Amino acid sequence: MERQMLMQNEMRERQTAMQIAWSREFLKYFSSFYGLTALGLIVGAVRQRRAVLLAPVVPLSFILAYQMDMAYGSLIHRMRGPWSVDGGVPFLWSLRLDAMTSDRRKRNFSLGLAGMCCNQGCTKNDIGRLC
Repeated sequence: MERQMLMQNEMRERQTAMQIAWSREFLKYFSSFYGLTALGLIVGAVRQRRAVLLAPVVPLSFILAYQMDMAYGSLIHRMRGPWSVDGGVPFLWSLRLDAMTSDRRKRNFSLGLAGMCCNQGCTKNDIGRLC
């Protein structure tokens, strides 16, 4: 069980690393798009003397700030923070895991038909009679 938890934590760390790498790659493309778009809109707004052309720069700036925080900031760690306990295991998962293990212990004491057949061996007639 402990080995499974360690492997699960390692997989979660790998997924987080992949997500950060993807965010950094996406940020490269989005920042170049943002730079060209903002430059074009600013030049167009100055030449045509229309401030309305600057409106798309505002939401694009928020998206760029979010992507920068995701790629180079601490957004992922802030998102995981409140739901983690000491070992980095999410709090709700640890509660559910404890509940599942207690249910399994109860279930193992009452083995039923399958447990009886595994321990003693059953024929088709025995299974038909018990069911």
